Formats: sequence, C-alpha cells, structure tokens
Amino acid sequence: MCIRDRLKNTQQIDLVALCEKGDLAGVSNLIRQCPNRLRHKYINQLIPCVRHESVRVKTRALHLACLHGHVEVVAYLLQQGADPKLADEEGYLPLNQAVLDPENDRSCEIIKTLLEHDPMASSITGPYGRTALHTAAYIGDLNVVQTLVKFNLCMNASEDGAGGNTPLHNAAMRGHIDVVSYLMGKGADYLIQNSSKETPLEAAVYSGSVSYTHLTLPTNRE
Repeated sequence: MCIRDRLKNTQQIDLVALCEKGDLAGVSNLIRQCPNRLRHKYINQLIPCVRHESVRVKTRALHLACLHGHVEVVAYLLQQGADPKLADEEGYLPLNQAVLDPENDRSCEIIKTLLEHDPMASSITGPYGRTALHTAAYIGDLNVVQTLVKFNLCMNASEDGAGGNTPLHNAAMRGHIDVVSYLMGKGADYLIQNSSKETPLEAAVYSGSVSYTHLTLPTNRE
C-alpha cells in the first residue's frame, strides 16, 4: 500500500472513530485538513465500518453521528456539506439511523436538525420502502413518532417488500397502544390493508397483540 493510500485509510478510520465518539473538535480538525475542493466528497464518502456482530459495512460520517446521538456533530457535518439524502451501503438514510436506538434520548433533536436543514430528506425511503416512521412505530418510541408526524411523514405509506405494512400496522402488531392511539388521533387509516390483505387490527390479532389494541382500533368506520 502506497503512502497516499495509507494516509487515506488512516483518515477514514479516524473519521469513523470521531463520529462514533461525538468528538466535534476532532471531526472539525480532520475536515479542515481536507482541501476545500475535496471537502464535499470527503464528508460524504462511504467508509468501511464494523457494525453489529463484527459485520463490516460501508456507511457515512453523518449516519454514524445520527446513530450514536451526537447532535452537535450532525449539525456541523450538515453545515459542511453532508447530504442527508444519501444512503449507506445497506440503503439506510441518516434519518433511519436516528430512530434505530430507543435508548438514544437525542433522536428527536437529530430528526429536527436533519429535516430543518433539508425537508426533502423525509420523502426518501430506506430498504423495502421503509420510512423512519415505520421504524419508530415498530420500536414504539412515541416521542420520535410525534416528531416525525410533525414533519409530515406520511402515516399511510406502505412498505414495499416487508409485508406492505403501514406505521399503524407496525405499532398495532407490536402492541404499542400509545403509538396506535396517537396515529389514529392524527388520522391514520385503520382500514388500509397490507400485502396479506390485513387491516392493522387483523394484523394485531394474527401477531397476538390484540389484547393490547382491540379497544383502540375500530373494526369499521362509523
């Protein structure tokens, strides 16, 4: 490996580590070392990263900062030209990453930072046509669901290849009654069917969650 390639490798490793750790000063210093004409490409590059169970994937600096809840780093990367509409190697967007960890108490701040910077990022789906709202409803994070709905993410969007579920299907099947109630109150369609021709209530019955949701989801429109 030549000196130039070794330097590039080292910089990539450093960028991964700094974004995961949330070291804003370190990220800023690393980016300032990059020539202006190459900065946009550098910030948005796909970087090899070890994820769960030692699986190696290629992701981006913005994705890592979102996943680990580092709002200040997210804001700085956006300011420097990070594109929130770019997916990682697996097809996930930064917005998808922001809602993956239910223990991340800064998810709502990150979502607001991403969508205030670029509202169009909310219209792009991840793998299987899955939006961040699908994921948040499945996890049952009411605060995140409320934040996403405020930014007009479609409540009735159907996943493309994962059963055709809507966010309401996901919440009902998982027994998240608070999320179900909120989505219903905001006008989510409770008669829409997934790929198996199941309404959210029917999907909840088949998944065994009906004891949590049968009082919340009506079977017919009045």
